[in-house]
Amino acid sequence: MNLLPLLLAVLSVAFLTGSDSLFYLAYVLGGIALVTFIWMRQALHGLRTERRFPTRAFYGEEIAAELVVSNQGRWPILWLRLHESLPLSLHVPSFVQRVVSLAPGEKTTIRYQLNCQRRGYYRLGPLRLRTGDWVDLMRDQEAVWPDDTLIVYPRIVALHYLGLPSRLPFGDLPSQQRIFKDPSRFLGVRD
Repeated sequence: MNLLPLLLAVLSVAFLTGSDSLFYLAYVLGGIALVTFIWMRQALHGLRTERRFPTRAFYGEEIAAELVVSNQGRWPILWLRLHESLPLSLHVPSFVQRVVSLAPGEKTTIRYQLNCQRRGYYRLGPLRLRTGDWVDLMRDQEAVWPDDTLIVYPRIVALHYLGLPSRLPFGDLPSQQRIFKDPSRFLGVRD
């Protein structure tokens, strides 16, 4: 909703009728629009986020992850929608979503579990933030925080469980090319 057409209509009617109450209403609407404009410009500037989780995990582990969001600005954030994208093989559903309200200097922590059942290199994020004003005068403000990575190592299995066919480390077939030169073997033409 845009307040400018309403403000112009109230001002034009106030000038035509000369009503003091309509002038007062126009001043109040102008003040609300100005405060909302300044508030929304500063809404996400003081916002800080941090992901806390181990960057490496083993197959089958379940690790705890935290997303800490703090408002270090001077303006309160009336509502903030957080949407954290996650790989589907680590977390079902593939996102964590919350709506919070933060006063100046306040922080909130969102906790979730990551179930490492497949090895791989995973990206946690990006984190998308959206906020707006209390009377829906301005367009919603959005910000995107970059992603972090998690490495899940494969399952460790003893070699005798793999059922390898040979116990020879270099294989069954002899090779003509040697890895190391043997000084006891002479090569070349005799005198």
